[in-house]
Amino acid sequence: MGATKAVVTCALNSKPEVLVRTQGTDLGLIISAPNVHLGGGLRLLSALLGAIGEDFQGCLVQDERVQLPKGFPRNVVVYRIHPSIWGRLRSEWFLRKSTGIGDSVLCFGNLPPIFRLRGKVLLFLQNRYLVEPRSLKGFPFLNRLRITLERLWFRWGKRNVT
Repeated sequence: MGATKAVVTCALNSKPEVLVRTQGTDLGLIISAPNVHLGGGLRLLSALLGAIGEDFQGCLVQDERVQLPKGFPRNVVVYRIHPSIWGRLRSEWFLRKSTGIGDSVLCFGNLPPIFRLRGKVLLFLQNRYLVEPRSLKGFPFLNRLRITLERLWFRWGKRNVT
């Protein structure tokens, strides 16, 4: 069989990218952004979501605090995540159950999936504190704790990125 194509133009570089979805898969492209809700990550995610067209075949996993842009296609499955560790773990389980062999998962929030997924997994990484051995001295305690846990998550999950 052929493939269904969805053209997504990213507002940052205005070059159209063709994303190919193999016939027979349920979701196509899954954009996983359960921990993106403010700052630069939200700006990038908003640009990506604003560029999604009506013919897009996919799914969005996002923080429930993030508002969808006006005119966001109604055919896109949206799985909203409560901002808690349990919500995040539920989103990981959702990815595990929902990803098919022909699907692609774009992990948009610096952290790879905990579980190995059946589809292709891409990681958009923009937080250098997760990969560089930088000291966290001077950071508030809760930020140090969060970054330390995210470093462990990253090290554990990077084997799940294809």
